[in-house]
Amino acid sequence: MAEVRRHYNPNNKDEVFSVLRREISAARLKVALDRALRRPTSEIVPRSANMAMPPVGRSSFRSGSRPCHESKCHCTCMKAQVR
Repeated sequence: MAEVRRHYNPNNKDEVFSVLRREISAARLKVALDRALRRPTSEIVPRSANMAMPPVGRSSFRSGSRPCHESKCHCTCMKAQVR
């Protein structure tokens, strides 16, 4: 079996959803371009284009940044705004 090469962490939900959103958007663009240029589209592309977009998630903090409620926090949560 061939080795799968990923450019994202499959254990990170935000990264997986980001890649999936990008792939669905690319499929939708390809379908639109093929329709406009009257080209045939492979069978899998319209099926991908019809998938529902996964939600846009927000991690509590990015790696290297401080978690919420610490000094110099840049989050937009209510507790941070009360300070």
